[in-house]
Amino acid sequence: MADVFLHLELDSEGIRAKLIEPGQSRMVIRDECQVLYESDSFDQVMDIIAQKMPLSSCTSAVIFVPDNLVSFRHLELPFRSDSKIRKILPFELETVLPDPEEVYISDFLVLGHSGQLNAILSASIPESFVDQYFCALARFNVQPLMIAPTGYAAAASFLNLQTTSQNFVFLHIAKRLMTLVVVHDEKPCAVRSFGSENMNPADTARIIRQTLTGVSQRTGVNCEFELFICSDDHEMVHASVYKAFDDIMAYETDMTANRYKIDTEGLLCSIRPDKKHKYLLNFCRGKYSTHSFLNTYFNQIAVAMALLICTLSLMMISVSMDNARLKAREAQLDQQAVEIFQKAFPQKKVVNDVYMEMQANVRTALEKNGKSADTGLRNRDLKVVGMLTELSARIDDGMDMEIERFLFNDQRLVLSGATDNFNNVDRIKLKLESSDMFKKVTISSAASDKKENRVNFKFVIDM
Repeated sequence: MADVFLHLELDSEGIRAKLIEPGQSRMVIRDECQVLYESDSFDQVMDIIAQKMPLSSCTSAVIFVPDNLVSFRHLELPFRSDSKIRKILPFELETVLPDPEEVYISDFLVLGHSGQLNAILSASIPESFVDQYFCALARFNVQPLMIAPTGYAAAASFLNLQTTSQNFVFLHIAKRLMTLVVVHDEKPCAVRSFGSENMNPADTARIIRQTLTGVSQRTGVNCEFELFICSDDHEMVHASVYKAFDDIMAYETDMTANRYKIDTEGLLCSIRPDKKHKYLLNFCRGKYSTHSFLNTYFNQIAVAMALLICTLSLMMISVSMDNARLKAREAQLDQQAVEIFQKAFPQKKVVNDVYMEMQANVRTALEKNGKSADTGLRNRDLKVVGMLTELSARIDDGMDMEIERFLFNDQRLVLSGATDNFNNVDRIKLKLESSDMFKKVTISSAASDKKENRVNFKFVIDM
């Protein structure tokens, strides 16, 4: 149930909650409940829902709010770019929204353009409502990915699902509230929400006709509109609305109205939080949008990442070239040192550590010439046997260690050998450092021997 999401339908009386799992061909309702408001607290109702349904099985949510909480407006702007429209929209709506002191979150739909102006349908909701939904669901680790007006969302879902009707009137009937959506040329061009209490079918039909007249006057288009009634009630419950609409259409025009009945639940349940729906208005914007930062600055982030990769690549190439030059220079100097040593001591055929052996041989030559009074070992009291004894005492019998070379000269001991792994090299170093005889222990080298599957090491020990 990794794709399960929380589906909430809010109205004036309470909340209908569902846990929906998307299937290959249909949406499966795993669990559902309805909780009525005992107070005006959305938090309290969500606590009750959490007791009735396992909210831990989902992490995302779709919330449908009553349409009368949303302010729909028609605007004309000289922009076609969505980014420019989104920037200028708050300033255009500032003077026409109900409460000038309230902060609103808005979304919009571009209906079309005439000359240099674009017709815009906008929808706005107070940010305090959106913040309340986010804070309440955050307690259950659920994040709303879509917040939309119920009636308009049903009309948008129906518009996406059907392909035959280009001009129709969509009437969503809920408890105490009706939402009228006029679709012209396959785009929602007018939205009107009104209370349904104490309203007879003739009044409802008259509101529909008045709205159509307003659309015709604004757009200059007068065509036949089909009527679709969206409700969870049986078709016979709204038969009087059909009859009144037929009568008014027949009286005022020569058009014959077709009308159909659609179930609300199927339309709303088909809306998923992880899919982008055409024509749908979503109030998860700004700081309430999960992908807002990435979507807004995607191009800048991509350019910055490309530049960073190029810079790091150039730096790595430069460092590699410098390292190669230094190694070549080091090898050249080592070769020159070996050549000098072999010229000075031609009897020495194998050279392991040219610098240490050169120093040792020079001192030996000086001693043979009787010049060792001032250049002899400065630590004459230090005996080789004592060093070997200290080494034996510090290295455990069970530790795998082979000493291949032991070179002592001028208070410095070079110890070469092999062990079975790199960890032993570190352990040997720690053992030697614990001795008072050895002043400083340095790992000069440690490398794997591929032939014998061993680790060759060399320690430089200052006495």
